[in-house]
Amino acid sequence: MNIVNPYGFPGSYYRAQLHCHTNFSDGSVSPAQAVEMYRSRGFSILCITDHNRITDVSGLTDADMLVLSGAERVVSRFIWPLGRHLIRLGKHTDLYSAPDCREKPGVAIAAHPTWAGNLGSGEWTVSDMLKYKGVSIMEVRNPHSSSQADMNRWLEALSARGPEAPLWGAAVDDMHNAGQVGYGWVEVKMQSLEADAFITALCRGSFYMSSALEADFNVKDGCIAAVSGRAVRLVCSDASGCVRAEAAGALEYRPQGDEKFLMVQCYDEQGGWACSQPFRITES
Repeated sequence: MNIVNPYGFPGSYYRAQLHCHTNFSDGSVSPAQAVEMYRSRGFSILCITDHNRITDVSGLTDADMLVLSGAERVVSRFIWPLGRHLIRLGKHTDLYSAPDCREKPGVAIAAHPTWAGNLGSGEWTVSDMLKYKGVSIMEVRNPHSSSQADMNRWLEALSARGPEAPLWGAAVDDMHNAGQVGYGWVEVKMQSLEADAFITALCRGSFYMSSALEADFNVKDGCIAAVSGRAVRLVCSDASGCVRAEAAGALEYRPQGDEKFLMVQCYDEQGGWACSQPFRITES
């Protein structure tokens, strides 16, 4: 039996925001203002993902802050602009190419999967996630969508796609104004604060979701191990949602082999949350 560990790589954690808008689309702040807002909150990486455009971020990256320009585009169902929203990061400069997004280096993110907007055409269904297997990340926490429904959709899509088509989970702000900063983010494990290292870490799932908590997830001596100093409850659950282990502060769980995949969620007394990526359980 083998545990596929997305965190089994050297590096340090950098706080990143994957979904952010500026006044170049429907946001209220400039790119430079967005950078300073996130820098002041301890972020090291900001992805500016304006709608249907690549916003110029030249001159905004420095030694302590990596700023990338992506885009949020529509994957049309019937007629534009109806359809699902897709975040593209990395070298996805052609906004209107085929939306399977398999080119590298780059990632594609299904935005707010249970969003009821665009006259009901904005949801990413499980069938969509089976069709567009080049989409490797799904937003699980977004203020414009139902977090519980998104979590359920993610778990269902994970089971449907299987280990050959990984689907990682992300928490985001989907920021349009200053009041929306800090709803959700990811902590990315990478060796250096560089764009290629960032995209590589996203592709392999070396990051976890958070709304408040710092945590460490790994595999130790054949067990899934998690620790979070502020967490009063850590829960390890399997693909069916069944709780396999529960602890406070630190948790270890040795897989039995029937779980399919496992993930750990952490909670503090104020409702803060962090969540690992799935640890796939395979026979070899």
